[in-house]
Amino acid sequence: MIVGIGSKLEKSVGQGETIKEIKAEVTIIPGKININTANLRQLIDLPGIGEKMAQRIIDYRLVNGLFKSKEAIKGVKGIGEKTYETLKGKIDI
Repeated sequence: MIVGIGSKLEKSVGQGETIKEIKAEVTIIPGKININTANLRQLIDLPGIGEKMAQRIIDYRLVNGLFKSKEAIKGVKGIGEKTYETLKGKIDI
């Protein structure tokens, strides 16, 4: 069986299994959004993040480098404790 978590996949391949059989077993499990690699569209899909805020997150990364922790997203103008509490279970680094 193949199980996908975010962008990670694991597979135990049995003898005689074909790619067609393997593809039929793929289960999609929504993962967290990596705030260091997410594009504008992925960031907009997060709760409470609109286009302007998503662009601020990207701009912050360009100026300051990658986020060192999930909490560091609070350094982006407009993301305070309340927004962070909404996001923390849906983001990763």
